[in-house]
Amino acid sequence: MASTTPTNTKDLESNSSSSSSSPPTPPPPPQPTWITTNNTTYVQVEPWAFRAVVQKLTGVPEDSPHKLPMAQDVLTLERGFWAYADTCKKWSDQMAAVTAKKDAALEHLQAIFNREKEMEEQEKKLKEENS
Repeated sequence: MASTTPTNTKDLESNSSSSSSSPPTPPPPPQPTWITTNNTTYVQVEPWAFRAVVQKLTGVPEDSPHKLPMAQDVLTLERGFWAYADTCKKWSDQMAAVTAKKDAALEHLQAIFNREKEMEEQEKKLKEENS
């Protein structure tokens, strides 16, 4: 029969160690919600902690060779996501800078073209006056 006392979130976390260069640790998730009715225990828990809760409820010891490994450490996934997001932001910023330079060059070329056309018109006008 399952216990009705909430499990400490530290018991649900994997045995991952955090290095001193890692980003700040996010606040712990809310504790699992336990509801017991008619010998059935319902547990509401964050998706990443589901496997740990199942192992805790089924009594698999921490050092058991049959313990299912955690698929990924959430912090590792989060770091990877933010690295990807930072890379996308840098690419977007670089693209904006390149587009701005291209637009400035096009404006400059258009101004030169317009000035050249004006000069040709003035030259044509002067030739007509001198003829």
